[in-house]
Amino acid sequence: MEETPWAMVQRMRGEAAPFEQIVLALQKAGLAREDVELLLKGAPELAPPPLIAPVKLEPIDVSVSASTWRWVGIVGAEGAAAIGAFAWASGEVWGAAVAGLGAVGTAALLVPELKTGLRRTLKKLGAVNFFVGMMPALNVLISGWHAWNIPFTVAFLTSVPLMVWASISGERLKGLKDFAKGATVFEHHDVQFVVAAPESPTVAPGETVEVVVIAQNCVDADRKLLIEVLGDPQSVLAERGQTHSLLPGCVVRFVVPLRPQPLAPKVFTATIGLLGVGDAAGPRVRLAKGAEWVAPSTALRTNLVGAITFAAVGVGSFALGSNGSIRIKVDTDKPFVDVPRTTQVTTLYQPTDADLKAAAKS
Repeated sequence: MEETPWAMVQRMRGEAAPFEQIVLALQKAGLAREDVELLLKGAPELAPPPLIAPVKLEPIDVSVSASTWRWVGIVGAEGAAAIGAFAWASGEVWGAAVAGLGAVGTAALLVPELKTGLRRTLKKLGAVNFFVGMMPALNVLISGWHAWNIPFTVAFLTSVPLMVWASISGERLKGLKDFAKGATVFEHHDVQFVVAAPESPTVAPGETVEVVVIAQNCVDADRKLLIEVLGDPQSVLAERGQTHSLLPGCVVRFVVPLRPQPLAPKVFTATIGLLGVGDAAGPRVRLAKGAEWVAPSTALRTNLVGAITFAAVGVGSFALGSNGSIRIKVDTDKPFVDVPRTTQVTTLYQPTDADLKAAAKS
């Protein structure tokens, strides 16, 4: 006796066959696309699993580091020195003591910071000098040059050049721009990445659309890259939630395959969500920062205001200025391409221990 389509579905379901294999078997048995869709509507439990696999994220360390407390102290000490110097110049005897203590405190707190790297220390010091020296510099315009405001005014005038020099002076390690010219570099939790995908490709069901992600761990500590595929689970075949370890400073290329399901609509949207994961603290080995990344899976819970560009991704969420969203067109008249693909991982750059040590103190 010939097996009915529904009996075929039940048999393959008992064999734990994946959704796409059941669809292909029904199509090979002569059922039209519309008939397959109608048949499977009666068995919602056969639908593909959600695209985002449950992933337990490691907690992010939110404690305040000793370096942060030192910089809070430096701001306070330098501010006290400016106030004390002004009071001293105004005839207040106590001002000399306050100015002296502030200067000594600033120097004492800067010494351990210099161990973290000259360039990064001077960059932060430039920001402190800008805000603390602003009022003394303004006083020069009002009352002219005086002994008390000269050092603070000099610090203010040199603060911007100092920050610019610290920002543009050469990085010790190669970065994403060395491997993806002209691409926008995003960052999430010390992991930088660029995303590239073809614009509105047209493919057969099951044919691969490749999304390229190049990522770098920017701290000398453990970090992972979480790659999520978002979209209608009945439209796209993919490794739906995957986590990859990133060694410090390494630049790694991921080619993520997206394949339309056998019953995918003629046009659908899929999105690559990217998250940096890891709670270990460590010195930054690349000072250049990437643009803030708003993951599509969390964008609706984020207060996005100001000059932010939104791009609808078709699943009720938004991505910030990213090309991680891809609109895929499917030629439903073509046969299904039954060639499974997995994410390809290639290390493009791996610094030596000596490189990392030097970069951590640059």
